[in-house]
Amino acid sequence: MAAVSSTRRPLPPTRGGAVRRDASRAAASWTDVLIALAATALAMAVFILVATFAGENVAGDEAGRFWALLFAGGLGLSGLFLGMLGLVLLGEGAREGGRYLVPVATGIATGAIVGALVLDGAGRGAVLAPLLLLLLATPPLREGLGWLMRRGAGGRAR
Repeated sequence: MAAVSSTRRPLPPTRGGAVRRDASRAAASWTDVLIALAATALAMAVFILVATFAGENVAGDEAGRFWALLFAGGLGLSGLFLGMLGLVLLGEGAREGGRYLVPVATGIATGAIVGALVLDGAGRGAVLAPLLLLLLATPPLREGLGWLMRRGAGGRAR
């Protein structure tokens, strides 16, 4: 009988039936965008909630305050569920704490700016412009910026 040789790679190691990912690197993934969106929604919810009780520009009467609280509650729930979805999709990578720094920072910055603009009554174009900050959470841009920073650090060390 002739021996059969295969050019296929062996299957990756598994744990509990799931494919194990390399946990040593915290590479950017598209689930980081979900985490950034969750941080944006939660930051906007907190901003609007504080402004509802502290500011006079949110609403004129109790009905306006009710709608502002309802909007803040909806943003908070959306942020909570987006964050949980992002963590579930990350799987084993969810235990890496350092991977959340950029998505959460961009989300909080975006949420604070958009929340302030919404409360100030800014136009649609002005409110959509800060959302471009969320592009910093996307893998292509994060990897490109990381490459530039590594290249710049290597050039100074010489």
